[in-house]
This record gives sequence, C-alpha cells and structure tokens, in this order.
Amino acid sequence: MTYLLLSLRRPYTALMLAGKKTLEIRKTAPREAKTVPADLRVLLYETRSAGGCGMVLGMVRCRAVHPVRGMDLQEVCARACLTSAELYQYAAATGRSTAALLAWEVAEPVTFPQPLPLTAFGVGCAPQSWRTLDPAAVNAALAKK
Repeated sequence: MTYLLLSLRRPYTALMLAGKKTLEIRKTAPREAKTVPADLRVLLYETRSAGGCGMVLGMVRCRAVHPVRGMDLQEVCARACLTSAELYQYAAATGRSTAALLAWEVAEPVTFPQPLPLTAFGVGCAPQSWRTLDPAAVNAALAKK
C-alpha cells in the first residue's frame, strides 16, 4: 500500500471529505498513481492558509490519475470544485497549459474523529504539494486514532 500526504487549502479539504470534490488537479503525481488501477491512500493535510487548521483531517483513495488533456474541461472544473478561471490561473502559475495538468481521481473519503498532527505520521513539515509517507508510520498513527 502506498500512502501519500496531500496539502490542501480550506475549503477544498472539506469538499473532498464530503465527497463533492472528486478530482484534485496537480502538475505532478507519483509513479504509483500512473498504474491502472492505482491503489493509493491519500492523507489530507489542511494548510493553515485561509483559516485552515494545519492538521491531517482524513483520507481518500486515489483510484487513477488522468492527464487533463482530452478531458471535458467543464466536467473537470465541476468535479474539482474550480471555476474555469481558477483552473487556467493554476495552469499559468505552474508554467503549464491546462492540457499538461493531471487529474487525481479520488473516492471513499474518511474523516478522522480527531485531526492529527503531521508528527503523528513522522513528518516535520507539510509538503508544498504532496509527498510519499512511510507505511509503518501511517499504520501506527491510524492504529492510535
């Protein structure tokens, strides 16, 4: 099992944990996500920006990663809870076209009863985007919750 830690801003964490946000748009993805079907467990860290708590709030399963190229952009925006302007702005900020972005397909959201600090997973600071986690550290932290 591969575990990832994904940094999200408020309100996107809550939207993903509510099952409303089913795509996460990123410029990169781990190698393991490019296999079909992918079986990644993604822990959701809510950043402190925009009033976030700076804690891990829950987890989702990443079933697949698709290139945005060839996808219906209206559907991408709807499933990612973004406006088309936000999608184009993100692409421009990464120095890529929207076609070069990746859509992480997420499902099976689980909200933790209590938010967990990064240190519970053996992590000292939040990733800029995402990072791989040590499965033993994740399993130990989840066993305690």
